Amino acid sequence: MNSFTTAIAAFAGTIAVNLSIAVPAAMSGSLPPAEGQTRYRPIQSISYEIGSKSMSGYFVDEDAACLVTLMISEKGDPEQMQPLTAARVRLQLHPGQSAGLDSEEGRSLNFTCGDNAATLLVDAGERDRLMEVHTGSV
Repeated sequence: MNSFTTAIAAFAGTIAVNLSIAVPAAMSGSLPPAEGQTRYRPIQSISYEIGSKSMSGYFVDEDAACLVTLMISEKGDPEQMQPLTAARVRLQLHPGQSAGLDSEEGRSLNFTCGDNAATLLVDAGERDRLMEVHTGSV
C-alpha cells in the first residue's frame, strides 16, 4: 500500500471507531422513559409508543405559544408490507396549558407548554394517573 492509501484507511478507521462510540450513546440518550416526564426544546424530536400506536412529532415556539405537531400511526410489523396511514394532530398550547393523548390500552401522554413556550413537558404513564393529573382531581 502506498502512503496515500494508508492515510485514507487510517482516516476511515478513525471515523468508524468514533461512530461506534457516539451512535449508541446518542441513541440511548434520545429514548424517552416509558414512565415519567421529559422536557423537550423546540424542534427536538419527540417519539413515544402508546399501546398499539406510535407517536412522533416536535414543537415550535410561535407568538409565545407551543405549536405541537404529532404524527400518530399503528405500530407496523416490519415483516409484513402493509400500507399504514398516520393521523396528524396539531395543538396550540399557551404557557401553562396542557393536552392529553390517551390509548385504549391504558397508556397516556400529557403535553404541557413551558414558560415563554421555550420547552414542552411530556408526561408518559398509565392513563388513569395522567387523566387525574390533567383534570386536577389528584
